[in-house]
Amino acid sequence: MTMLRPLPHWLDLALRALICGYAILMAVPLRYHVVQPGLDGSWAYALNAFAAQGVRHGVDVAFTYGPWGYLAFPMPGGPPLWQGLAAQTALWVAYALVLISLAFVRRVGLINLFLFTACVMAGLGAFHNFGYAGPDLFFSFLALLLIGCAVESPRWRHYFAAAVASGAALLLVKLSSGILVLSAVAVFPCAVWFLDRTKARQAAAIAAAAPLLFAAFFLAHAPSAAALGQYLRAGMEITSGYSAVMSEGENGEYLLSALWIALAYGVLTGVLLWQRRASAILALACVGPLFLEFKHSMVRPSGHVFLFFFFSAFAVGLVLLFTRFEKQNWRPLAIAVILMAAALYPRLGHMFGHSALVHAGGLRVLAGWQAAASGAEAASQAALKANSLPAGLLARLDGHTFSIFPWEITWAAPQLQNYRPFPVFQSYQAYTAALDEWNARFLRDSARGPEFLVVDWQAIDRRHPMLDVPATHLAMFQNYRAAGRFGSHLLLQRMAAPRYQQLRSLGIHKIRRGQPFRAPPSQHPLIARVRLTPSLTGRLRNLFYRLADVQILLSGEDGTGISARVPPGVLSGGIPLNFTASDLDSFQSILSGQAVASTDGMELFGDGLESFAEDVLIEVLELPELRLPQPPPPDPGPEAGTVSTLRFEWINQRGSSQYGAKETITIPAADRFLTLSGYAYDAAPVARGSAVYIEMDGKLRPAEYGLPSHGISIVLGKPELELCGFRWTTPLWRLPAGPHVFRIVLISPGGQRHYVSEETIRLQVQ
Repeated sequence: MTMLRPLPHWLDLALRALICGYAILMAVPLRYHVVQPGLDGSWAYALNAFAAQGVRHGVDVAFTYGPWGYLAFPMPGGPPLWQGLAAQTALWVAYALVLISLAFVRRVGLINLFLFTACVMAGLGAFHNFGYAGPDLFFSFLALLLIGCAVESPRWRHYFAAAVASGAALLLVKLSSGILVLSAVAVFPCAVWFLDRTKARQAAAIAAAAPLLFAAFFLAHAPSAAALGQYLRAGMEITSGYSAVMSEGENGEYLLSALWIALAYGVLTGVLLWQRRASAILALACVGPLFLEFKHSMVRPSGHVFLFFFFSAFAVGLVLLFTRFEKQNWRPLAIAVILMAAALYPRLGHMFGHSALVHAGGLRVLAGWQAAASGAEAASQAALKANSLPAGLLARLDGHTFSIFPWEITWAAPQLQNYRPFPVFQSYQAYTAALDEWNARFLRDSARGPEFLVVDWQAIDRRHPMLDVPATHLAMFQNYRAAGRFGSHLLLQRMAAPRYQQLRSLGIHKIRRGQPFRAPPSQHPLIARVRLTPSLTGRLRNLFYRLADVQILLSGEDGTGISARVPPGVLSGGIPLNFTASDLDSFQSILSGQAVASTDGMELFGDGLESFAEDVLIEVLELPELRLPQPPPPDPGPEAGTVSTLRFEWINQRGSSQYGAKETITIPAADRFLTLSGYAYDAAPVARGSAVYIEMDGKLRPAEYGLPSHGISIVLGKPELELCGFRWTTPLWRLPAGPHVFRIVLISPGGQRHYVSEETIRLQVQ
């Protein structure tokens, strides 16, 4: 017996048609894209281009999206747009047919349809608000809907088999989406076991077909068992390393909201279990997908966090769609639903302002897909032309194989037939030792490795493009030389023979976590293989949540320093200790055999370091066949006087005026670094100098010069002084005991003479 009095038949049909039609129109997932350069636009273009060029996933490349991923975001440069639109239309039609069947054949309650539609409306952003994601999320949602249909339907085997096939197919669209669905598939037989053991055994047998279906789908695309294994290994490496490397931004308020939603969902599931309702099976099956979306969302909350909230709305909507509302024991269920709504509404209430008609615009795309294809092609060509490589560089590449580092694949569009992608073709995702080594082997392989590399100095999340992939960087250093500079692009050419053949171990050192390490003296290039072992706490954090960042500082005696966030898993690939590039200019100098500022100290720090064991092993290796050219000592020219236009403004982010006229300034050891910054310019005539040095105890150390000068240009009315700021940083462990005296030295614009600051500061470490 239902809770509500039956409605007249005609009114019941009308309301069902209205609600069901709205839920169908609202979720239209159809979309195509215009080619756009940039981090995300580049990989989306690449996957479409790979599908058109026959690049094989698991053999040639690996990414979070698989060989069928292009169907989720079709664009010019790949297979015809109609293929992607046809696949998306098929998913939408399947969703519509399932919903119509539930509404008019199985006749689920009107209250169920209404609550389901409200939840889909709240989660609608998952299909439309996340760039190229959307159709793959819709496919996941459809698979969970099919699992819901399998809870009580007499034809449950068909629905469940369709869900299993969907999960297997999704592994080729996006590996993480396939895992999400298959986690629900795996739980379904376990949950059914407590109600119907015969059905549970049959469901387990059907679920066991998922690996076979996936293998069949993949081998139809690339008939190679080795490629299948490599595709899975690489995909799992990318997926498992995500929460250990890609964490960025604060998520405190979002985490509290997510935990509140998880608690409310737990209460709802508990009530369904207590009342032995069949929909409890679906509620339990959705726990795995919700957990995976939680992990995905909380790693990078600024861009992904609402995925969990949207997916929570879907899960609740699906559970309520298949929950019978009856007069008996309805109060606990009502309380659980109200609690769930109270948890979701603060984050998703704004979605109720969205109209289904807005998203039904996808139907217009389908109706006019030929015109859409022409418009997308024209817009894509315009975008590629506006962001193309220089003509001279394209001429050098003509007729030669080449690759692009670190990620802008759209530059390859004019000569796509000669482009050879890195296996992990956007290097920021090669964040485990296995993935980094796969890219390195590609460069070392004389048969597969490209003749040229186009290198730009780009990184994300305060990372360093070469320290991101140290094994790949060493393979570049070993096999390529600088062949020309074209603006921000450095062209590398493969050498006839490798630069070196052997590595000689100088020993293994054990240090404590957070302790600085100094390399042994050597005139040869040195490499440090750093092995961090995750602690039990770290493993649990990585499994259930995310790891904080780990950072590295490479420093030299003269204050030379390179600081960056690093993926902890790649450090065993070999960090260059005394020949690390700080920018594209120094990287070009290293590959050209020129001297650069040397570093000999390494320090790991950051909150993420607490997730690793106390002991850190560092193996130092030497390249005995090579010698490092030594830069000449600085020659500032004759002194031209002491001036007041050289000023220290900040000492470790504290204004120097805060210290007053203290004879000796004390720097707390907890600061870890000493950073001196300020401004420096030539007074006669007023102009920027050519370089700045920090004089510490009479010895010159180069400072970074040409930084914003904190308003000096405005105060003096001299725009030419806008970039006369300097900054110098050194780790405190490099400062010997006792006080130290610092002055600023400015080299004149022509470099013939130097000035010394009137201001002198005296510092010591506490």
